[in-house]
Amino acid sequence: MVEVDLVLKGIETSKEGYLDMRDLYGLIKNFLDNIRYSIILEKEHFVSENEIKIKIDAKKAINDYIKFVLKITITGSRLKKVKLKEKETYEGQFTVRLRAEIEKDYEDTYEEKPMLKFFRELFDYLVKVSDFNRFNRMIKTDLFSLRDEIKAYFEIEKLD
Repeated sequence: MVEVDLVLKGIETSKEGYLDMRDLYGLIKNFLDNIRYSIILEKEHFVSENEIKIKIDAKKAINDYIKFVLKITITGSRLKKVKLKEKETYEGQFTVRLRAEIEKDYEDTYEEKPMLKFFRELFDYLVKVSDFNRFNRMIKTDLFSLRDEIKAYFEIEKLD
């Protein structure tokens, strides 16, 4: 089974006002493509009259043992559809929550061999600690960069 290390939990940015969900979704997808997150899965997509919830998982394999995972949740509440500048958008309260995880042994190489798995974990803990610290910094950089892009987009939308 895949071992998951939680790196960052609960980073969020919010906005109240108008938002084009297609533009936000496109911004996130383009950003993830640019930093080479190749597997992008939409885990949940719920839209009702006054609420939206979208969950996205983006994954990037670092090597055959480590994979970065960014979990993105977009929620909207108290929504109303409005038309602005010939475009249908939403008005309401929007929140984007971000979470970063590192998956180890995502190919289950060591799962069937408990002794090897134990020694691999021990090796990771004692010898590879500097590599894992570097991986933690790398995924944090990715997550904070994505958050900054979303915040900048929210500010631009506020000015329109």
